[in-house]
Amino acid sequence: ETRIVADRREDRFRYAVTTTGRRLVLALPPSCLPMRDGSPDPAAVEVRLDGTMIVGAVRPDGAVAIDIPRGPGQGGGRASAVVTIATSRPRSVSEGGGATWFLGGVVGPLQLEAPRFAAGTLQRRFFWDLLLDDDEHLLAAPSRWTSQQRWEWGTLGLKRVPVVDRGVLSDWVVGAGRPVAPKSSGAGPIQVGEPVRPTPPPEPPVVSGRVVFAGTGSPGAGTVWLLPTWLLVLLVSGPLLALGLTMVYRPAWRRVPAVFALALPATLAAVAFPAIAPLVVQAAIPGCLLSFLAAGLRRVTEPVVPMVAVPQRFDDHDHEHDHDDDSTRLAAPSLIVNLDPPAVVRPAPPGRSLS
Repeated sequence: ETRIVADRREDRFRYAVTTTGRRLVLALPPSCLPMRDGSPDPAAVEVRLDGTMIVGAVRPDGAVAIDIPRGPGQGGGRASAVVTIATSRPRSVSEGGGATWFLGGVVGPLQLEAPRFAAGTLQRRFFWDLLLDDDEHLLAAPSRWTSQQRWEWGTLGLKRVPVVDRGVLSDWVVGAGRPVAPKSSGAGPIQVGEPVRPTPPPEPPVVSGRVVFAGTGSPGAGTVWLLPTWLLVLLVSGPLLALGLTMVYRPAWRRVPAVFALALPATLAAVAFPAIAPLVVQAAIPGCLLSFLAAGLRRVTEPVVPMVAVPQRFDDHDHEHDHDDDSTRLAAPSLIVNLDPPAVVRPAPPGRSLS
């Protein structure tokens, strides 16, 4: 379990161990060791065996050695126990995954790494509980880990809800491979390899975002990507608002081909990443509302252009041709009927009169 609080990060690892050996040895990752004056502080790591504190179990190099008590019965045998390892360190410490802390939350990858057991240790199954602030959101998870949450409607929209309760996980860890003790002493003696299961302390309520992962085998190391709410809204609604204003003031962007060209990549991205699609859609709501508001204000404040009837006119090209025709027609010489000067009088032909 990893808890991210205001100024600290807390990691708690709980294992249900069943072994025939007498000592359990594992190694803590360097990122889980608290630091003091630039050197690891093993005393700041809390180790418990069935709820009992073990002092001096952690070495400066991160190795943890825990002595497992013998099982009940003559000569001992297979023993079972619940091992809990808890660490706490400031959030300002640089993470191996490169996470950066701002006043508004965690930005970037966050490294999650579990302790490493000795060779030959069989790890069957694991659950990883990640507790975040309400304004921090998970964008990407390790590929080997399976998400254990679903989207449900809440007061302010869709939200992630884990399908596994914290109490169920606690009971599963404590009861894994450990049968419940008899209710009374008359029910019969406890057999070898059947230790009494301790009563776990009640889990405190969690008022924060919670993400659960599951898998088989060793969890190893994984990286999760986190973003605060303000940065997620800025990265999604900012470009969307710019696109909306472009469509408001550029009519060509409102045509059907342009709209389809913009909607196709968004649809393919939602199909490719269904786990975060509801989160991105909700982050895009402010950008959409501001775009519609800009369109409405432009519609209201833009002056209305009156429609004026314009008389029909000839085309300039046709008018030039008409002018050329008139000039040609006026400049053409007139038809001359009598070419003789007026003083010359021709005699009338014989037998005809001029009058």
